Amino acid sequence: MLHVCVWFVFQLIKLNSPDLVLFVGEALVGNEAVDQLKKFNQALADFSMAENPRLIDGILLTKFDTIDDKVSYIIPL
Repeated sequence: MLHVCVWFVFQLIKLNSPDLVLFVGEALVGNEAVDQLKKFNQALADFSMAENPRLIDGILLTKFDTIDDKVSYIIPL
């Protein structure tokens, strides 16, 4: 499923040439957010035909107010 989603996002990037590409993740997933971010960024690079592929420019975490003190996974993001 991620493969299809990334392909679709890459097509949007290619057609629209956005100024900013953001990764929107949910803080509730914990350490899984780091894996999602890495896989998504790598998939963007893999789908790109350009010499310098367009990668993620920034990160937006949602539902951050519902997590406990275990937010150390945010540092690697």
